[in-house]
Amino acid sequence: LKDFATYNQIVQNSRGKKNTAAFGVCKKQKAFVAGVLPQFVLFVASDYVSAQEILNQINSLGKKYMYLPPKEEVLVSNKGASVSSRALRSQVLYAMSNGLDGVVTTPEALCQKYPFKNSFLANVITLHKNDSTDIFKVAKGLVSAGYSQVDEITVMGDFTRRGDILDVYCPGYDNPVR
Repeated sequence: LKDFATYNQIVQNSRGKKNTAAFGVCKKQKAFVAGVLPQFVLFVASDYVSAQEILNQINSLGKKYMYLPPKEEVLVSNKGASVSSRALRSQVLYAMSNGLDGVVTTPEALCQKYPFKNSFLANVITLHKNDSTDIFKVAKGLVSAGYSQVDEITVMGDFTRRGDILDVYCPGYDNPVR
């Protein structure tokens, strides 16, 4: 691959932090090039189906990429958006700040608003086993982040409080955490 001038130009541009686009190359070749680049890559696919194909191809190369979905209801207030969509977007944004190799997304998702990195990270709540914290402050932070306080957790983005016990269904987990 290093013998191809186009590949070398893409690598040189990316190392020089220049935005680079590859046209006239098939999806698999683009996915391969993105998968071998040493720095963070933002890969814009034409649609959801293409994004999923590319994501699977890049991750099969041993890289850790995630899909950044668009908001489901662009013309509705944040309160109307799907909690799972918000949770997935938050999961990807958090992973981006913690060494994610790259993101695959669509033009629709790129056209939407995102929080500033420092503002986003300032609102991340990190709890550790056996830590003591103000449960009311945590619950208030969860509500302001878009979580729903419910009697019984059913979907990602729900949380429930019973006395001093807080159960939260966070992005990145298969089940709620206590």
